[in-house]
Amino acid sequence: YVADATKGVRIINVSDPENPYETGYYDTNGISYGLTKSGNYVYVADGTQGIKIFDASSPDTLVLLGSLDTPATATKVQIRNAGLFVADGSMGGIRVIDVSNSGSPSEIGYIDSRGAACNLRFEDSLIYLADGNVGALIIDQDIVGIIEHEHETANLSVSILPTHVCVNTAITISFNAVRSSLVQVKLFDCTGRCVQTIYNGAIDSGNNTIHWQPKNISAGIYFVQTEVNNLKNIHKLVLVK
Repeated sequence: YVADATKGVRIINVSDPENPYETGYYDTNGISYGLTKSGNYVYVADGTQGIKIFDASSPDTLVLLGSLDTPATATKVQIRNAGLFVADGSMGGIRVIDVSNSGSPSEIGYIDSRGAACNLRFEDSLIYLADGNVGALIIDQDIVGIIEHEHETANLSVSILPTHVCVNTAITISFNAVRSSLVQVKLFDCTGRCVQTIYNGAIDSGNNTIHWQPKNISAGIYFVQTEVNNLKNIHKLVLVK
């Protein structure tokens, strides 16, 4: 099974190593950077389209079972028990996905990295993460099932509309808070550089809305990071001309 970038996932018969040949494929809607196989399942890191789960019980056919869009760019995946660990590029860190229900994967935790998480592997109880220009990080694997301060994250929900928009068009950021909080909203580009602080101040309990217009910002893919009480929420934002 080959992650073949813009050509999706290719299935190659290598029973004769000197004469490999393709027996099937699945053309994904992202850029397939990496994959792993466990049992009859293939898990694919599909770039900005997140992760995909395939039934690979037939040797020449892939059947899409489920998918989940990660915050950034999924580049490599590793399976550990019922957890799929995803290296998720700039601003994404390591995402931990519950794949026990292959048709409905869900995120159960994450760890922010310091650079662009581009590859990972397990060695005993440790995760070794290639983190872009930061270098290598070694992380204790005792993170399956982490849900960072679930009682706190439930106190604030954030939505951004629209997430695909022309430059210089107003964007609405809505907060629904259980109690008054200090909130900081920043815009980052794909390299992890902070481009602009959108908002830095207090919000009241209940529904809050701010309107922001991305003036003098080039078209491209960005990430809107909302931080409250040291907890971060990241939304992908695509600006087009």
